[in-house]
Amino acid sequence: MLITDKSLFGKFGEKMRIWQGIPSLTVTKNGKIFVTWYSGSWSERNGNYCLLYRSDGQKWDDLVAVAYAGENARCYDAALWTDPKGRLWFVWSVMPSLDIFASVCDDPDAEKLVFGPVRKIGEGVMINNPTVLSSGEWLFPIAMWKQSVVPFKGIKVPDGGLAYCVVSRDEGKTFETAGGVDYPDRQFDEHRFVELSDGTVRMYIRGFHGIAQADSTDKGRTWHDVRRTGLVSPSSRCFATKLKSGNILMVYNSSPRRTNMTAILSRDDGKTWEGGLILDTRADVSYPDGAQDENGLIHVTYDCERGGYVDSLDKALKFKREVLYAAFREEDIIARGPVSADCRLGVVISKLGEYEGPTQGIYIKD
Repeated sequence: MLITDKSLFGKFGEKMRIWQGIPSLTVTKNGKIFVTWYSGSWSERNGNYCLLYRSDGQKWDDLVAVAYAGENARCYDAALWTDPKGRLWFVWSVMPSLDIFASVCDDPDAEKLVFGPVRKIGEGVMINNPTVLSSGEWLFPIAMWKQSVVPFKGIKVPDGGLAYCVVSRDEGKTFETAGGVDYPDRQFDEHRFVELSDGTVRMYIRGFHGIAQADSTDKGRTWHDVRRTGLVSPSSRCFATKLKSGNILMVYNSSPRRTNMTAILSRDDGKTWEGGLILDTRADVSYPDGAQDENGLIHVTYDCERGGYVDSLDKALKFKREVLYAAFREEDIIARGPVSADCRLGVVISKLGEYEGPTQGIYIKD
């Protein structure tokens, strides 16, 4: 399921992809950047695979691994994370089995990467990285979607689905499901955790009408105060994390539509937000994710015009089909524009061009 032999990467190259998107990013202790996203077939369906790239921040063409389960299943919604030991976690979900798998690279700064065995870590979907609490516990944001949004017929969602908190107290060896949230307006969940200054754990949840939140005072076992954040946003994924300064970063579409990819900052545990660095003003930009490096630089990835869900190749090729990157600091967010020397916006990681793969049987209309 995890392919690391580069001689087998040919079928996953850029010219073999019609569409792409839904990225995730992490940074290693020594500053290596890893980005993943998925592609395959003509949309988010069977045949999807997750690509893992390594970069120094300048070149983005070092494909190092692919998660692929064949044409009768899909690998999707991958997440990347650098844990407190400096290990790289590559996590992806699989349908129709509803399983979540992970492989860990102990030394992601090595020239030759060695990934550990693929193992199942849960059931459902995990698209965002874990959060380490001040207690040392690791919280994994694993969701079981509502039955109404599962894209495959015949899959029965256990208990109607929840946005769960899954806890590891032994550095990822074992996992225990704690509490979950059934926000009435939830769609694909895509939730994240942030620990506030008083030890409260906040969950940010994707809803039909924007970002919601819920709080836990017992490390994820129970949840309360489920409500909207008040931030104007479409139904789409956001990126929220606590920075080294103690401030909370939020990157999201600050619009009712998937436009104006924006970074804002909270100095008071999410009560108020300030700044507003717009990373991209274009339409159909979405799904930010990122990490802060050891020097305080914030790295973010997102996509633009994925190119899926159309009924012909000609239509797909008209989309931008880009995966992008931005780097900035807190002062850029507060200033609402680039002021730091290393601020970079709108860097294209991957942009699809002509397609050279098979087309027969891919589209509704060939």
